[in-house]
Amino acid sequence: VWHFYEGAALDLWMASPDWEQVSRHRLGPLDGEQRPAWTVPAGCWQAARSTGPYSLVGCTVGPGFDFLDFALAAEQPDAAAALGTRHPELTGLL
Repeated sequence: VWHFYEGAALDLWMASPDWEQVSRHRLGPLDGEQRPAWTVPAGCWQAARSTGPYSLVGCTVGPGFDFLDFALAAEQPDAAAALGTRHPELTGLL
């Protein structure tokens, strides 16, 4: 679960494990488009970028999370290639 604390809003992208479905969510103070928290389901890829000079956020994980299962897409050649093929406009997030 991502939590927004202060600063500029944060754009959070989520992608299904096969990169077919990608969505963007904006974390920030509660208003029409922004939410103060967002849950990323297990197995999904995620990326985040501040919309301003800084965003203070936190990320809480639950029981069952193991850093051995955590992977960076930039370090996974197959994942990075799949992102580049399906969503080339998002490769700057790697």
